Amino acid sequence: MKDEQVRELLYQALETEIGGVQIYTTALRCAENEELKEEWEEYLEQTKNHVTIMEDVLTKLDLDPNEETPGRKVVRHIGESLVESMEMALQEGQPGAAQLVACEAVVLAETKDHQNWHLIGEVAKKVKGVVSTSSPRPMSSARKASRMASVPFATPIAWVVCES
Repeated sequence: MKDEQVRELLYQALETEIGGVQIYTTALRCAENEELKEEWEEYLEQTKNHVTIMEDVLTKLDLDPNEETPGRKVVRHIGESLVESMEMALQEGQPGAAQLVACEAVVLAETKDHQNWHLIGEVAKKVKGVVSTSSPRPMSSARKASRMASVPFATPIAWVVCES
């Protein structure tokens, strides 16, 4: 993988996490199921932490966390579209509809998120000392959301945590 591709991957991963905060925040407004709300609140806090981790990674690599890239703009647009879809469902006011849309949005966002971490894990295998792999975080919320939304859920292969 070329340096520019790795750089773009890292910027997209940061933007995915930033969008994830917005997605979980909006999804919580859509959730009617208390168990789902509790899980999404937990994942919202984890996602906020992931924003900080990715900002730290970029900074440690002498990259500007605020730099815009073409891929980052696309990822932002997709995240904003998922938030907008939940807002539309909330405005419709049909019981359960917004929660279903939120479940689908969470599944889509988490799929991109886990794809990013998997690819970062692949890069880490080639670049020692930058990141280390660990087991995937629990994904019961996304799996549950997937079942509720009647869409398949892709199981993550690797979860990568940056060394402090």
